Amino acid sequence: MMSNVCRLVALTMLIGSCSILRMQGVDPEWDRKQEPVCSERYWPVIFDGIVAGSIASFVTQDADSFAPLMSTEQMLSAGAVSLFYAASAFIGASRYQECRKAKAEWIAQDAIQKANAQAGPTSAVPNAPLAPRGSRPLPESTESPSSYVPRPGAEPP
Repeated sequence: MMSNVCRLVALTMLIGSCSILRMQGVDPEWDRKQEPVCSERYWPVIFDGIVAGSIASFVTQDADSFAPLMSTEQMLSAGAVSLFYAASAFIGASRYQECRKAKAEWIAQDAIQKANAQAGPTSAVPNAPLAPRGSRPLPESTESPSSYVPRPGAEPP
């Protein structure tokens, strides 16, 4: 019984942890001029989450029964494997999120560059006005706005 459980745990460890092994994060030296090379698939994270939950559920259910099928050491090792899969899913999910953010940043940057290239040099964004239309000029006072207190009977500037 012990050797079969150990073989099963070893086999799951070998084929599992897809998120750690198969999810490629964004290169820290990515220059933002080229499309980032990273993993956009989420299935390894889902697989790791399902395996972690299944193992934890089995161990919890077995530990709660009156006649457990596994010894304490086997339950602890299966629990450790479940934690490993949960950590793998967490790492994979963070790599996935980093990849999605980098791809969105690159797509936005690329779209801006293409729009600027199509607009040409003569149709650049015009200079913005200094003040909105209809606004009054600022009062010419040496006092700061926070220290300005109107005198009784004086008109506002």
